Amino acid sequence: MHFARLSWRRANPARFTRAVVLGVLSLILWSLIVVVAIQYVLLLLRADNNGEGGTLSLTALATRALGRRTALVFLLGVVGASMFLGDSVITPAISVLSAVEGLKLVTPAFGHYVVPLTIVILMGLFAAQSRGTARSRACSVGHAGLVRGDCRGGTAAHSRRPRRARGHQIRSTR
Repeated sequence: MHFARLSWRRANPARFTRAVVLGVLSLILWSLIVVVAIQYVLLLLRADNNGEGGTLSLTALATRALGRRTALVFLLGVVGASMFLGDSVITPAISVLSAVEGLKLVTPAFGHYVVPLTIVILMGLFAAQSRGTARSRACSVGHAGLVRGDCRGGTAAHSRRPRRARGHQIRSTR
């Protein structure tokens, strides 16, 4: 969705045709299919280093296939490991930020609180994760489910309450 928003941000709204929208969505879909299905499933899952996988295992397999250590294979291994670490840091940040940005859709006044709230949530997640994910996940999922149920129940109760509209009393049909 982020890619689609960036693709259409600078475009002229008068040029939004069905073909343009389908073209951008097709680019997103096929790039995901090519990257995941072809590159990952067909290529990387077949690379096996005695039951281990990942970037460093691919580096070990490349070194073994060449018969010696080379600077290029070492450099590719370091770059691959760096990209993995960078991805593991930025993915939670992007996920939480995009979820919290939804607050701006509800009320534009929340716009100033998006980044600080995202930082607080991420600090809480990483602090809880350092103690072990099994215990913190079990505790947080239960509390999150309780809060979600309370919010849904409160919303349902609020929506069934009789309201006044344009100065007239609306009678409850109960």
